[in-house]
Amino acid sequence: MIPLGSNPSVRELEPDNQLARLASELFEQQPGSSLSAWVKLKTDNPRIGSFFQFGGPGFLDGAVAATQPGSELIFTRVFQGADVLRGQPAETILNLVNLLSEVQDVELSWIDQHGAVRVTASHSISASGFLRTSLAELFGDEEMRGGYLRASAPGGILAGFVEIRSGSTSVGIPGRSPEGSYLLYSAQLASTEGLFTSLKLINLGSSEASAILTAIGESGQPLSAPVVVQVPSGATIEKDARDLFSETDIGGTLVGSLIIQVDSRFVLGDVPFGESERLRFAASLPLQSEPFDDGVFNQVANLSNFFTGLAIFNLQSVETSVRIEVFSANGTRVGATEFTLGAGQRISRLVSEFVPASAGQAGGYVRLWAEQPVIAQLLFAQTDKSGIVLFSAVPPTALR
Repeated sequence: MIPLGSNPSVRELEPDNQLARLASELFEQQPGSSLSAWVKLKTDNPRIGSFFQFGGPGFLDGAVAATQPGSELIFTRVFQGADVLRGQPAETILNLVNLLSEVQDVELSWIDQHGAVRVTASHSISASGFLRTSLAELFGDEEMRGGYLRASAPGGILAGFVEIRSGSTSVGIPGRSPEGSYLLYSAQLASTEGLFTSLKLINLGSSEASAILTAIGESGQPLSAPVVVQVPSGATIEKDARDLFSETDIGGTLVGSLIIQVDSRFVLGDVPFGESERLRFAASLPLQSEPFDDGVFNQVANLSNFFTGLAIFNLQSVETSVRIEVFSANGTRVGATEFTLGAGQRISRLVSEFVPASAGQAGGYVRLWAEQPVIAQLLFAQTDKSGIVLFSAVPPTALR
């Protein structure tokens, strides 16, 4: 890991081991000092899982480290204003890295939900430098309700993510390539009393895109008839799952997985989810387009006031065997479980329920193998007497 303005921090990592440190610990900062930098991870082993987190008192989220930077990035959610996010005030902070050893001129554009470019700004980022700024600082007092942010640097190489902050809640949205997939998935679909799941689709193609949305229950059966939506070129569709699938077999409650078939490979999307009334906690994950049969989740927090959950969706038309192993930070295998997941089925449990020996564990990681490729995600949360106070989603690092 190499921060700007500092010597590299070189660490040897034994097979199956985990390195989890604060940036100030890795780069030997004095207690209480500030560290404003970006981090580069360089390794001689491509089979390494990575995950970073940011936060402060009362808020936390993170993302997998960027592995596919590009000259154009799309940030699927942006909010700026007094009541723009589920009736709550919100601000968006942009973090953008120049990966070239020369200055990059970057054009930043906010595109509204109809596909219209509402406001633009230009910024030069120094060689191997980075930009961290709020959208209010970039664009002024422009109110932003939805839409998306585009960062473009022709001939350049960018990486980045945005932080969306609302009260005590913070959500991280990584920058994405404009190219999506014909099939998109989410192992997270929960619209129940007090909980929401929101779906967003962005059509970055030059013509209208058609998307077929299918909600699959935990048993593998559809929860409702498929829903077809049309997304104009450059525009977005953003709705709560409860509104998209208003007619279900179980009285308006949705718990399961989501499959999206699109007729364009330039459609991206994400699925934020959390507490619906006051947005006391929330997290977000990109819609997944690459099922995997070998993956790592780089977080375990099974303490008395923390819980870690894992959801696995078998999108195949045949059953698959699944094996879950939990490891400590030093590579010791804590325990394992094996089971069969039927065609189309989803299973969601606490990690300590999958592997009881991991109860009370802090640190370490989860390794998941499947006979057939699956979609999966992990989340962890901190609780107190009032309920959940911190909430963070962890995408997988696919190893195969």
